[in-house]
Amino acid sequence: LASGFKPGGNAVLAFHALNTARWDSRSWRDTLIVFAEQNGLLLICPDGGLDGRVNDEEDTTFASALLDSVSLWYPFRKDLLVAMGFSWGGLTTYTYGLSHPEKFKGLIPIGAAINGDAEIKDLAVNANSKNIYLIHGSQDIPQTRYYPALQTFAKSSACLEDTLMAGIGHTIDFPRRNQILSSAYQWVLNNQCNVTGIDHPSNTEKSFDFNLSYFQQKLLVEIMNEEGSPLRIYDLNGKLIESMLPNKGSNTYDLNFKSGLYLAQYMGITERFLVP
Repeated sequence: LASGFKPGGNAVLAFHALNTARWDSRSWRDTLIVFAEQNGLLLICPDGGLDGRVNDEEDTTFASALLDSVSLWYPFRKDLLVAMGFSWGGLTTYTYGLSHPEKFKGLIPIGAAINGDAEIKDLAVNANSKNIYLIHGSQDIPQTRYYPALQTFAKSSACLEDTLMAGIGHTIDFPRRNQILSSAYQWVLNNQCNVTGIDHPSNTEKSFDFNLSYFQQKLLVEIMNEEGSPLRIYDLNGKLIESMLPNKGSNTYDLNFKSGLYLAQYMGITERFLVP
């Protein structure tokens, strides 16, 4: 229990990494205690058992039972419960969190040990309108552990934010850890999962579709069954970045965007795309 926690306060379910030489529920709790104190949290840390894997079926069943029990011992705001975890615990944050989306306000995977989107693609549908904040190191195989997750959840209409830490490998002992975790937690807790500052005009007279991707500083846009309407690109704060009039068929634009997620709106439909 953090010193600032009061009955009816907020809680975090935190999954530890797979390394039995260092990690169990107690050591993970001790790692996060300053973060919990700073945010007045009830910190709930399930144990992965002898093999250290917190996503075994018996361990996730235990996690569910632990949540139910702790809510009786120390009542917390169930509607504001957040799941987080590092490494294998980050993977479990995805798989457990998205298998039980009704339990969580949002998710904070840290250096999640995923292999592309193999573990998350079938669960991604449950990320719709869910706050997810990714924390990852730029030296921690981002091509398979970071960018695929961003792309998968962007397609699932999750509300995404992220911190990609320059020069950081696979570690929880990164600089300013408690500040970064606190910023991520507060964003997940308070972000309203919608896009602000963007109008969504209705148009039901025609059936149309568009696809887009970004590769080597080129935005590739394919418009079908519609032409003559503007395609608008926004950042995630709703600021208009570009506006263009594509033709029906394939269109290519040379656009030098900074890395991040962007929104493309065409005829009232909004899609997200990632710039690596």
